[in-house]
Amino acid sequence: MIAQFSAVLLACSVAIAVLPGCGNTPSKEDALAVSAENMRLAFPPSTRVLGYYHAKDPANRRFEIIPSPDDVIWLKIEIDRKDVQAFLATSPFAGKTLTPTDRGIMMGILPGQPWWDADRPGHFLTGSAESPQARYLNILIDMDGGERAVVYLMWNTR
Repeated sequence: MIAQFSAVLLACSVAIAVLPGCGNTPSKEDALAVSAENMRLAFPPSTRVLGYYHAKDPANRRFEIIPSPDDVIWLKIEIDRKDVQAFLATSPFAGKTLTPTDRGIMMGILPGQPWWDADRPGHFLTGSAESPQARYLNILIDMDGGERAVVYLMWNTR
């Protein structure tokens, strides 16, 4: 009995250790669907999810990073650079000026999620958008890359 318990415990520990997102690894489609609905975004077909964390997802409750009544989603994606302007044009950032000088809230640390490295890009564009019902969306676009752009998105309620 103890040997069986130890084997199960070891298997669970290995699974948790290798899964990005600490316990919640939705498919690309699920991460994008939840993010699109909450962030009011249309992701281009070239989108590849590099990291995703939804604080209020029941699967994350035991891994909750910031205990809060607010909901927060962190999403890091990669898209073709040629898709960036069209992506922005249909987003809450349409018509807003993104700046290359202030990372703002995007510098926030996401403990246990090493993929959230919004402090890494040397050249970037960043901005914020507020929508009804006290919802906020922040973006940072890494301008250092080649044909692919890394985009950091943080959505939250207040």
